[in-house]
Amino acid sequence: IIRDAAASGAIVLYASGDWAEIVRLADRVVVIADGAVAATLGGADVTVDRIAAEAYRGTRRSANLAAASSDWVAGE
Repeated sequence: IIRDAAASGAIVLYASGDWAEIVRLADRVVVIADGAVAATLGGADVTVDRIAAEAYRGTRRSANLAAASSDWVAGE
């Protein structure tokens, strides 16, 4: 339904914490971390690893980036 809406010209704003789902659905991703835009990703940059890297960059959770990324990939 989301892809069909976008294909027909609708603007779709989709918020999710499921990074694998976002990778499957999104053409462009705006990563928000600690209440601010951390990155805007598009094309080949829309990956679980890249979303995780941008979401945790510069936060107190950044030390656990590898575990966070692998948790989302394992959940696919």
